[in-house]
Amino acid sequence: MSIKNLRYWVFTSGEQGIHGLDWGVKHASEYFTDRQKLDSDYRALLRDFGLPPSLERPVNGVGLVLMSWDESNFITGFIFPGTDHGSRPNTSSVIFAVPYEIASIKPVNEVIKTVWEKNNIPEIALKNSQNRPDTLRLEGDSVVNETAPCFSESLSWPGRNKGFIQVYGRLSKLSRFVSESEAQKSNSLSLWKKIAMAFVIFLVVSSYIFIRYCVMRPLMWNTLNKYFTVRQNINAPVISESPEIFSPDNHESESQLPEIIDTPAPEVNKVKDSNIEINELREDILKLCSNYKDFKVTGKKEFKVKLNKNFDRELWEKLHSKNKNRISLIQNVIVTFKLSEPVVDNADLNECVEAFLKYFMK
Repeated sequence: MSIKNLRYWVFTSGEQGIHGLDWGVKHASEYFTDRQKLDSDYRALLRDFGLPPSLERPVNGVGLVLMSWDESNFITGFIFPGTDHGSRPNTSSVIFAVPYEIASIKPVNEVIKTVWEKNNIPEIALKNSQNRPDTLRLEGDSVVNETAPCFSESLSWPGRNKGFIQVYGRLSKLSRFVSESEAQKSNSLSLWKKIAMAFVIFLVVSSYIFIRYCVMRPLMWNTLNKYFTVRQNINAPVISESPEIFSPDNHESESQLPEIIDTPAPEVNKVKDSNIEINELREDILKLCSNYKDFKVTGKKEFKVKLNKNFDRELWEKLHSKNKNRISLIQNVIVTFKLSEPVVDNADLNECVEAFLKYFMK
């Protein structure tokens, strides 16, 4: 694993930091250069999940929290009971960010156990602690012998609208709150997308009909008319200096004309060939990912599939050779697909594959 350290922050009250002695970020890794923004983003996330800045105070033991942080990362951490500068009960939370590269290969409890053993988390959480390193280690010797607190269930890394908090050994599920105005805005955008898609389809169909019946067919008839006119003039006997002009009255009957075969325009065949290639590409991708171990939507315009080690290498080489700029292999088992348009965070594999294929339909 290439990542050896994790960024973190301490959120509590009763010591100097953001918002003075009130609730706020009191320490953070140097990576977070704008601590005011970090504080605002963290508070906003807590509000979205209906949590107060103090979270929930455990009387004994250590609490845990787990949420999605941004498009592809997560935050989890430890909640300790404490007191503020006026000896009033409060909490001290040590929150650390977990990037997707780690979440894609390690379960939640394994990451929590590693962080607890490799770092002195209880000392970092103490009020006005002088032992707060810049980052938390994932490798090296263990510094804590106490049993690490873990979630009572084996959890998966949550999606954007899900989270968990555990206090007193009681595990509670969290759901992100979506306001009525946001829901209406989302529904409105979806409606406009459908209208725009219908309009595009109408334009495509109208253009095809216009080209086929108003452009291609008249051109074909004009060409045939010129051909038979030339044939008539070549074979006709010379009666006068002026050649006989072709007309239906002095030409053979229509039944003697060669049969005109109405063949599809070349553009139609190209569309059929393209559809065949897209269908083959869809089948190859779904076959490659048919027995995946993990699946993630990252950054809304990318999704990753962790395959079993015995996946079809020949099929992978075939896909990669034709789509080198849109498909890549990470750590020899994680396949990354770049999308031409975003998908929702909870999209399934089939939806993501269809979004990937839309690039080839343009």
